[in-house]
Amino acid sequence: IFFGLSLSVGVMIAFSSHQPRESKVVANTWIVAIGNSMTSIVAGFAVFALLGHFASTSGVELDEVASAGYILSFQTFPATFATFAGKGAPQAFSVIFFLTLILLGIDSAMSLVEAVCEAFIDNNEWCRRHPPVVVFAFCFTGFLCSILMASKSGYYVLDILDHFSSAYLMLVGGALSAIVIGWLYPADKIVRQVKNSANQDAFWLPFLWTYAIKFVTPAILILLFLYNFVRDCMRPYNGYPQWALVCFGWVPCLIIPVLAFAIPSFLFEKPSQAFACAGKIAKVMPRGQELTGVKGQMATVEEDEEVVVGTSRSSVVHVDEV
Repeated sequence: IFFGLSLSVGVMIAFSSHQPRESKVVANTWIVAIGNSMTSIVAGFAVFALLGHFASTSGVELDEVASAGYILSFQTFPATFATFAGKGAPQAFSVIFFLTLILLGIDSAMSLVEAVCEAFIDNNEWCRRHPPVVVFAFCFTGFLCSILMASKSGYYVLDILDHFSSAYLMLVGGALSAIVIGWLYPADKIVRQVKNSANQDAFWLPFLWTYAIKFVTPAILILLFLYNFVRDCMRPYNGYPQWALVCFGWVPCLIIPVLAFAIPSFLFEKPSQAFACAGKIAKVMPRGQELTGVKGQMATVEEDEEVVVGTSRSSVVHVDEV
């Protein structure tokens, strides 16, 4: 579920931001997670059926042909289709498979583009006024970065990037997201906000979800990161030379997080500036009453504090953003 839904790259956050505020967050979460798992199970049956057929026709054991990632898609599957009997069957199945793969790639690219561009459009005034320019700039940058992968040795570059992004970047992103949500936001506030807006408890067991997001999830992701790191140190990934792993693996792993933190600090607006522009009319509201802020954002008064909205003194605003 973690890798299938790309939980650490912001795709689900970007998609869910278009939902109504009163939508059933918990029910939607279960529907998406179960749907993803069921799709993976069906795909698993198809993959192992093809691998079993390939192993049987080749006269080898299944573990000798079992593979994953790009090797499975671009080497094992084409070799399996070539063993199909019937006139035109190998060509027909190859066309169907790679056409499906192209559509899946376009769909995945659209989700990643939306996740990144949504952050810029929501947090920068210039980007809000020119969303097509933002999308074009990001897509053109991705096009330039991917030219190397279309070269003769591009497959190896793509394989290294795929390994390091899934083995390190996604795990670090997921662990940091869990720590921020669990400790800095914190998680108790999210449980309270879900209860107020959707009238649902977080996963119907809010105390278990709180402990999971604070302790269980970061611990598991950090342990996986350390395991991958020790494994790659003991044996270089896929037998690649160290210079290739450093140039196309470790260097992007260091550059991408730096850019992810540096770019928003220069381009994104501060939340206090957004609340300072809410209006010129000050209102004093009792505890528990809902208010509407910038761009229709809803907030609730926390504890027994009084809230002053719409003044330039943004420091007096103490709210829980929903």
